Amino acid sequence: MRVQRPQVLQRTDRKSTYWFFRYWHEEPLPDGSIKTTRRFHTLGPSIGQYALTQLDAESRRDRVLAGLNTSPPSTQIAVPAQQPTESGAILFGQLAEMWRQDYADNPKIRLAEPTRIKYRSRLEYHILPRWRDVRIAQMRSKEILDWLQTECTSWYMMLDLRNVMSGIFTKAQEWEVLPDTFANPMRRVSKSAAGGPSGPNRSSANRRRCKCCPHWMIHTC
Repeated sequence: MRVQRPQVLQRTDRKSTYWFFRYWHEEPLPDGSIKTTRRFHTLGPSIGQYALTQLDAESRRDRVLAGLNTSPPSTQIAVPAQQPTESGAILFGQLAEMWRQDYADNPKIRLAEPTRIKYRSRLEYHILPRWRDVRIAQMRSKEILDWLQTECTSWYMMLDLRNVMSGIFTKAQEWEVLPDTFANPMRRVSKSAAGGPSGPNRSSANRRRCKCCPHWMIHTC
């Protein structure tokens, strides 16, 4: 693996202004060759209440690249297809970070900026503090439901967190990080299990401030 330390840049030509960097991603293939692709990583806002300084952004870049620069040779990291049981040892935080980089923060994915902000805050303030270091094989629907009922101030917020977590597992299966046979624990955490409304309700009454997040959210089913 190549050692990288790309320059942190500031993007100002979009609706939001943020720090980012580009790097080379090396993927080992079954035939022993390496597929190299250029990737884009968003570090955080450069203007506003939660803006990062350039030094902060460079520190985040270094943490992201630490794993890439110390990765073992491709012959050591290739995982045989006949060992799917090892997927259960993956930490939920690893899946969440991949989902954030390749989906929620990916500028090639067409998401509204308020949606991106909502996803980041849900992860940072609610989901990751509880589930970051939990292996996915140890995640149980009943435990997740108990946590949702304690963590959330409304049924709509509960559904919001449930959908983000379920989406992380779904994308991991789409990207073949998890096998199709993996049982998504969020499937059993349904609307009826949460004890909420059975039909959609998108009235303005659902607009409320989350007690942990630094901005307003619209909670919809």
